[in-house]
Amino acid sequence: MIWKMFGLLLLGAFQGFMGWYMVKSGLVDNPFVSHFRLAAHLLTAFIICSYILWLILDLLNNPPRVVTIKSINTVLWSFTVLVLIQITFGAFVAGLKAGLFYPTFPLMAGELIPTQMSVAFAEQGWASWVYDLTTVQFIHRWLGILILLGTFGLWLNFRPGVPAPDKKSLDTLLIFVVLQTALGIITLLYGVPLIPAVLHQIMALFVLLASVWNLHNFKNRYALAIS
Repeated sequence: MIWKMFGLLLLGAFQGFMGWYMVKSGLVDNPFVSHFRLAAHLLTAFIICSYILWLILDLLNNPPRVVTIKSINTVLWSFTVLVLIQITFGAFVAGLKAGLFYPTFPLMAGELIPTQMSVAFAEQGWASWVYDLTTVQFIHRWLGILILLGTFGLWLNFRPGVPAPDKKSLDTLLIFVVLQTALGIITLLYGVPLIPAVLHQIMALFVLLASVWNLHNFKNRYALAIS
C-alpha cells in the first residue's frame, strides 16, 4: 500500500496547487476565477475521493465470483468517463453562472434547441461549447438526460445477470442518478437557490463514487462473455 498511499499524498498536494492556481486567476483582471481552473480543481477533488474509495474496496478483499454476462467493463468505463465530462460541464455552468439563465425545462427560451447556440457557434466556432452560456447549459442539461437514460439501460440490461450482493451497487447508482437529475432540474427552475445547488454538487460526487463502486465490483471479478 505504500506506493498507493504515496500517490494519494501527491494527489492531495496537487489539489492544493490547483486551489491556488484557481484563485490566482481571479486576482488578475477581474474578481472571477477561470471556469476552466474551477473545473480542474473540482475534478481533482472528485478524483481523490474516487481513488480513496477504490483503495477502501481493495482492502475489503471481496472474493471473486464468476457469471456469464454481457461485457460490462467497457460500458462502465464509458459511463464513468461520461459522468466526469458531465461534472466538468457542471463546473463550467457554475463558473460562468450559466444556471441563472433559462430557468425552464426542457425548453430554453421556448425552444428545444435555442437559436442562440447557432449564433454563438457562427461567432466563436467550437469554442462556443465551453464559452457560450447557452451552449454550456444546453450540453449540461442533455448530458444529464443521456446519463439518466443510460443508467436505466445499464440497470435493466445487467442487473438480472449478477449475484444478489452486486445488485446493490447497480441499484445505488440508479437511485443517485435519479436524485441528481431531479436536483438539477429543481436547481434550474428555482433560479439556483443555495441549498439545492449545493446538494446538486454533492450528489454529483455520489454518482461518481457509485460509478467507481460498480467499476471495482466488476473489474477482474467476473468471467465475462459476450452474449
